[in-house]
Amino acid sequence: MRLFKITNFLKIFEMSNISSNKTGLFDIVVWVGQKNPRHGHRIKVSNLKGKGVRDKGGDDFSIRLDDFSIDGDCKLTKKELNLVFKFININKINIIDYSNGIISTYDFLKNIKKV
Repeated sequence: MRLFKITNFLKIFEMSNISSNKTGLFDIVVWVGQKNPRHGHRIKVSNLKGKGVRDKGGDDFSIRLDDFSIDGDCKLTKKELNLVFKFININKINIIDYSNGIISTYDFLKNIKKV
């Protein structure tokens, strides 16, 4: 019998498109995933009502959690954007724990608070 030493592990990347029925953001879908060292903690927000984040030019934008700066073209109204900011504020610790891999997708979604 031959034993193999595993030297590299493939990390499974969890991410979640969160629909409005969970967030309370009407038809706005947000995406939360693993923190990337290039940009820090963030969420992505779909510009397409009722559609998930798809990473196609202009279909979404990012909001950095540290300063709420926006990367990309936000096509939401000011009222809609303020609701997204409110959602981030009340869920920030949960979002950071999830993006750092501290909690599972199940626990993340279970702990989301609606706006």
